[in-house]
Amino acid sequence: TTGTNNVTGSGTTSLQQTGATSNANAGALPALSPANFPGVGTGTLNTSGPVAAGSYGTINTSGNRNSTVVFSGGTYYIGTLNANNPIQLGAGTYFINTLNLNANLTVTGPVQIFVGNSLGINNRGISLNSGGSAADLQVNLYSGAQFTTNGHDRFSFTGLIYSPYSNSTVTFSGDPYPITGAIITAGSINVGRRSSIIFDATVQSQISSLACSVP
Repeated sequence: TTGTNNVTGSGTTSLQQTGATSNANAGALPALSPANFPGVGTGTLNTSGPVAAGSYGTINTSGNRNSTVVFSGGTYYIGTLNANNPIQLGAGTYFINTLNLNANLTVTGPVQIFVGNSLGINNRGISLNSGGSAADLQVNLYSGAQFTTNGHDRFSFTGLIYSPYSNSTVTFSGDPYPITGAIITAGSINVGRRSSIIFDATVQSQISSLACSVP
């Protein structure tokens, strides 16, 4: 790691290549665009899918817990998404103030998730973009936002986590988990024990073209 990042945790963390986790002084990283988390919709939608692009207050996925709820793709503005089922995100941009993941998340094309408040993992064994390309999932954290596994183990993530804000936090607690990709932030990273971050030449090539702004 480089810069002034606070990296904490117990046990051994394997960084297969320097740069998998990095921190720069606030201001050294490009700002997110748009600069502020945008407004979202109102009301509550309880749905088993599909979910079209648009503005929503709260979305609660429902139905058979093993049934995947499909988001068709495009641009979304969501206050709270309670993903009680596996969710599949079509290619697009997802502004989600609070994302509570109780099941797996997969993508079918390049997806950017912009988090205003928090992305929380609420069960063990949850995966984000498992088996996919690191280029297809980017999680951007706004000022004060956090990405946390809430102590749940067997979590896995493939993609990039990015934040230019010194008050953002990324916390991977639980044992063990593989991260395929990179974490680039001006905030803090808390890494749990016996976990690995894979950042080989293939992954570097996949994420080299990612941006921190809306396409």
